[in-house]
Amino acid sequence: MPVVVGVALAAAPFAIFEYWLGATVEQQGQRESETSAARAIVTMEAGLDRVVATLNDLVERGVGSCTPSDIETMRRATFATGPLKELSVVSIDGTTMCTDLGLSLGPREVVGKPQRSKRDETVLEVVYFADTRQNMVRLRRVLEHGDSVAGLISQESFIPVSSTQASGSAPYVRVDTTDGIPIVEADAFVVAGTPPSEIFSATHESDRFGLRVTVSRTRAQMLASHSDLRTNGLIFCGATSLILVGLLVTFIERRRQNPYQKMAAALAAGEFVPYYQPIVDITTGRLIGAEVLARWQKPDGTLIPPAVFIPMMEQNGLILKLSGHLMRRAAIDLVDSYGRCPHLRVSFNLTAAQFEDERTAAEVRSIFARTPIRLTQVVLELTERQEPRDFAKTRQVVASFQVLGCKVALDDVGTGHSGLSSILKLGVDIIKIDKVFVDSMDDDRNSGAIIATLVELARKLGMDTVAEGVEHVEQVAELRRRGIRAAQGFVVSPPLPAQAYIRLVDALNPPQEAGGAISEDTPAAAVAAAA
Repeated sequence: MPVVVGVALAAAPFAIFEYWLGATVEQQGQRESETSAARAIVTMEAGLDRVVATLNDLVERGVGSCTPSDIETMRRATFATGPLKELSVVSIDGTTMCTDLGLSLGPREVVGKPQRSKRDETVLEVVYFADTRQNMVRLRRVLEHGDSVAGLISQESFIPVSSTQASGSAPYVRVDTTDGIPIVEADAFVVAGTPPSEIFSATHESDRFGLRVTVSRTRAQMLASHSDLRTNGLIFCGATSLILVGLLVTFIERRRQNPYQKMAAALAAGEFVPYYQPIVDITTGRLIGAEVLARWQKPDGTLIPPAVFIPMMEQNGLILKLSGHLMRRAAIDLVDSYGRCPHLRVSFNLTAAQFEDERTAAEVRSIFARTPIRLTQVVLELTERQEPRDFAKTRQVVASFQVLGCKVALDDVGTGHSGLSSILKLGVDIIKIDKVFVDSMDDDRNSGAIIATLVELARKLGMDTVAEGVEHVEQVAELRRRGIRAAQGFVVSPPLPAQAYIRLVDALNPPQEAGGAISEDTPAAAVAAAA
């Protein structure tokens, strides 16, 4: 049995690679055809618009006869307008009276039904030249007396760039009117004799001018363009097969546990614990509260930082359980200290998904309902790095939190997707200025301007501001000067385990003096030392 499994594992990379390569070729072939056709329509319409603009300009300037001056004007216009091959004056009966070249390109005949533009007085028609057996597009602008100024457009203007990538050879291109009159056909040999199932084709139409472009590529073209990828892929598959067989041997000897299962088991066992990073009023030294940060504390005492497990938890959904777990642990840790210090706050980070789920507010209420901790002491933070998918729903959930009495903070302000727009739309109570702006506020004019803007916005909207990642006393002084009162960071204190944070709270707010404050002369860094 292990031999059979080993053979299957060895063959699997090759089968998967062939399947992936086929799917990639098909997807890219169709995508490149779609892209080329769409680009061709855009380029074609841009060229036709230039011709229309030239015709309109000639009419406004009164050009519409075969006088030498009008012919000279048309000659200059043809030279200045890239897509134009010829400008002419056409009589009411369709006869070409004269051209900017002073001579005709040969007998011509209008084929099909002319298309009148929906936006202006321009008429698009296909003209057949008997001498060259070619169809060409002509745009006419009818004059008041019935004659027309007409622009003949070169066929090269309708041939699109072959591909967004090097695909081995040019694609088949066909341009015709929506009623089937051909205008140009390039590289027809590409698809000649190829079964339809092996051709990737895309057609785009121009509603404005009644034209359409079809671009086609063959599977053989696309495979040829991936020859290097195929060679490298086979080498990779061979190496992968060896690795898989080696892993099979290792797996037989020792079954490895899934990282997700490890984290789920650790969460159930209570190994994830809250750490508390103090937030202080840097003008008075008064303790405002703390932000709860997760740490994974293994049975041997090893602490794993959040950067290791938070991204994985966000991917597999465990982050929702972790948020609730940290709230329940914090409610237990802080029950006595916060129960007698109603001015202290505790902040929790929630995901954008939780801010779009109406059940989150009910969960927060149920966690703190039977504890002395008031909901007015709870702050819920949404990072700006995660853009809400539904602003309206997020705003409703924010309002639900605020109805409960909770404060809502927007974290990492200035680094994410929406900036000031998020603050105004979501109606948050607190904005937290990201460390990147704190670090560069003295050296970067933009950072200083952003901080000034945020402080002024918060003042006008009645919001609080908190500076994050403050690490130096000089930064504290500069933040004070800029009107920011609250800060967190290593200059205040690193994140503290529960017992250390509770000792800090009790030291600053003794039971007999609950609500006490540090003297305004006390340095902010002394808050950490009090722990």
